[in-house]
Amino acid sequence: MLEKMLNEMIEKGTVQINNPLFKALSQRQRFQIEKGGGLNPFTIAWYIAPLINGMVRSGTPEEKHLMFESMLEFKAYELIISNKRGAARGAKEQRVEQAVRTCGNVKTRQDNIKKANVEVLDKIIEKEQLLEKHKILILKVDKENPIDTNLTGLIANQLAAKYQRPTLVLNYKVNDDGRVSWEGSGRNYSFSPIDNFKKLLNDTELIKFAEGHPNAMGVGIYDEDLKAFVEKTD
Repeated sequence: MLEKMLNEMIEKGTVQINNPLFKALSQRQRFQIEKGGGLNPFTIAWYIAPLINGMVRSGTPEEKHLMFESMLEFKAYELIISNKRGAARGAKEQRVEQAVRTCGNVKTRQDNIKKANVEVLDKIIEKEQLLEKHKILILKVDKENPIDTNLTGLIANQLAAKYQRPTLVLNYKVNDDGRVSWEGSGRNYSFSPIDNFKKLLNDTELIKFAEGHPNAMGVGIYDEDLKAFVEKTD
């Protein structure tokens, strides 16, 4: 009964889009949306949500402000100075038009940063033969080049899927008490024999924290406990 009600709400919602930004993003992605059978949970998840998610994770405060103002009808259609490449000096455009273009630019920027980080971690996996040595893929990021905390989960998810291993992507951190820890994100992969990765981590009693969903969580491990943690999980 509940599932039926939710499906009806989704169906009604997708044919009555009023949010200015959502409408504009749907228009920008119309080709992919049409190929996917129109506006539905699948096409929203693949072609619209990532643009908003990318902005929330990787946008500057100014870029986020632009996006959120474009969700408001009384703000979205105001004319503002265009920042479009090649635009004439003083040319104007609707705020929502600028926001949609900015969402695309930020998503591209995020993808490029993520790709570069994954390439670096791929080399570490190969060089240190981590797949042959350990059951959990534990990637300690160079402390001089930390990964943006908003991207560690996305990167861990991509690596877990690629290598079919539960994965931890961890940045170096010095705590207030002077203790060193490795903190970031953990992700499990589809069809993993581990039903609850977070529980497995907590059950070792060797971690600082594992908080979030059963198979997608934030993780912290004190450096002094890392060797014992690896041995226990292996």
